[in-house]
Amino acid sequence: MKHRHQDLEQWLAAEAAEPGSENPAAEEALGVLLRHRLPDLRPRRGFAARVLRRAGLRRRDPFAWPTVRVAIAASLALAGCAWLLMPPVVWQLASQVGLAEVLGAVTRLLAAGGETVARAGVLWRPMSDLAAALVKILGQPAVALAVLVASTLAALALRALHSLISLERRVSYVRSH
Repeated sequence: MKHRHQDLEQWLAAEAAEPGSENPAAEEALGVLLRHRLPDLRPRRGFAARVLRRAGLRRRDPFAWPTVRVAIAASLALAGCAWLLMPPVVWQLASQVGLAEVLGAVTRLLAAGGETVARAGVLWRPMSDLAAALVKILGQPAVALAVLVASTLAALALRALHSLISLERRVSYVRSH
């Protein structure tokens, strides 16, 4: 076993050998000193869980409740039954629907899609006019400055509101039990 102060003496000797410069021997001696003499700063197992439990912020496991487990099991059983019944239902529907009905449905779907695209084109003209008006208005320096100031004030107000909300959520405001 090393003498208690041997690591410290080795580091001081290495520093004294070359003061004020990059000294790899001194850095190595300091590393050995710190590794051997400093306590282990890792928290014990379960530290975070104890802190959260004491602060009242422990997360509860939703799957630990029996009703949730029963609901999950029931939904899985229902999904399994639906999966087992799917092939006969699809076969029954396929035998009742002919090719003419399928082609008619596809044609109606394409026509409805075309009408939707045409309606979207009608909306394009007012949006284009609005964009042109905004470009004209914001092209004036006074208006652009007013918009910039209003945007900055809105951002600062949002930041202040966020700070107030997050301040109330800190652990220091939680009553200890």
